[in-house]
Amino acid sequence: MISIMPPGVVHCVWSTEACLARGGHFLSGMTLLDTVAANMMFKRTVLPPTNAFHNSVLQVVVARRALLIIQRWETELQMYCRRRDRVRWARDTEELPRSPDDDLVTHPDGKACEWFALLFLVRTIAPAKLDSDNDRLSYTHDHLQAAILKTVIFIEFWTKRTRSVKFARSIERAVGELMCYGRMTKSEVHELPTFWRPQAGEDFPPNLEDHSALQNQSG
Repeated sequence: MISIMPPGVVHCVWSTEACLARGGHFLSGMTLLDTVAANMMFKRTVLPPTNAFHNSVLQVVVARRALLIIQRWETELQMYCRRRDRVRWARDTEELPRSPDDDLVTHPDGKACEWFALLFLVRTIAPAKLDSDNDRLSYTHDHLQAAILKTVIFIEFWTKRTRSVKFARSIERAVGELMCYGRMTKSEVHELPTFWRPQAGEDFPPNLEDHSALQNQSG
């Protein structure tokens, strides 16, 4: 019988010959920071490490976790993309909805802001081109791009919905912390997205009730 070892289990690898080996594919939320540090180290190494390049798989794992976090707000997000004038925005005095960071989906494997930050950095941390032809998943690039686009739209939706840039700032802080932990320089990081926020003199959208009242007055 073949058993699959779950993530987060401490284990050792037995070899039939005396050797030195090193690895680094930590595909578990419990080892999120170690994943960043190890993969950045292996990206820079001259000699290919043993059993470390599963970057396509890592990118898919991160993308799917980010999409799983967003799934709870799927209906509202679709409405936002189709008819933004029909979205019920929060009022300044309204109790804000529970943050994605407080959602049970993300625990104990890290907060939503950390998964989103890793999603934006995973192309730098784990370039799929380093995988062998057998390990590289052909659909990884498109899947990752779609997940990033949807996540950026979700952050825009959430910022407007809550009338606050708090969540976007928590993601930016998480990006900085991951870069610091992985000893990444700005020149190494590619294609970090920018998040929507009110420009000078611009305000958050009104809630749906206020918007309807304004339309009735103008009519």
